[in-house]
Amino acid sequence: MPRIRVHDARHTFASIALGQGVPVTEVSAMLGHANAAITMALYAHFIPGNENRPSEAVAAAIYGDQ
Repeated sequence: MPRIRVHDARHTFASIALGQGVPVTEVSAMLGHANAAITMALYAHFIPGNENRPSEAVAAAIYGDQ
């Protein structure tokens, strides 16, 4: 078995928790980050739906709710 560092387990926990919809504020508190912005900077790509939000927000601003 490969060696796993404590940091690797911490990263896995955060990735899975966010991927399963646990609010970023709760994950941030569990990790001991000073604020949720730090957690978002590191793990935003694990939050479902984040990949389309920027383009959807711009499209909504341009085209409105159709």
